[in-house]
Amino acid sequence: MNRFVKQEWFDIAGFFQNNALTHPVNLLAWLLPILFYGFGEEGGWRGYALPALQARYSAFKSTAILSVIWIGWHIPSFFYRYELKGMAYIGFVLGIVAGAIWLTFLYNYTKGSTLAVSLWHLTFNFVSMMGKNELVLSAVISVLVMLLAALVLIKYKPANLSSYEKTSLLPEVPISNVSDPIAEMKIIARNNEKERSR
Repeated sequence: MNRFVKQEWFDIAGFFQNNALTHPVNLLAWLLPILFYGFGEEGGWRGYALPALQARYSAFKSTAILSVIWIGWHIPSFFYRYELKGMAYIGFVLGIVAGAIWLTFLYNYTKGSTLAVSLWHLTFNFVSMMGKNELVLSAVISVLVMLLAALVLIKYKPANLSSYEKTSLLPEVPISNVSDPIAEMKIIARNNEKERSR
């Protein structure tokens, strides 16, 4: 990015020296969170929550629900990790929503690959950490994710947010008009028993 914006190459050796990452312990302390955020978060978000939601809702609605939860997940980090002010909070929220849309596309397009979304999340975190002192790089990365999300919304229908069917953990469960969740669960259990006895 430096090559295009500042007309100079990114000094990766300088980055590692300036951030004391030439020492193996510091490098490990820097890499571990990147690895765990990528693989740890995505095991829950896209490995379980998204397919569970998609069993009941469209990919878009599932992503909207997951975005709200994902934003809530990141709120505590505002107190110790980010130095956001004013409009930057709105940008962060938009970035999370755009990221969720892009990751839903990637998850459904790869027919449920948590490895694909984990690697993408890991790469995004790695590049973001490398550019944390360069606002231009962070801004370009965020805009790129937002453009990818916009492209997904324009090109694909809300039902799948991908050219492939949405991926879910369970068979699709129709949303009934029953207002009592326990009664609804009993109806679903009865229907499942009927299908098994056939």
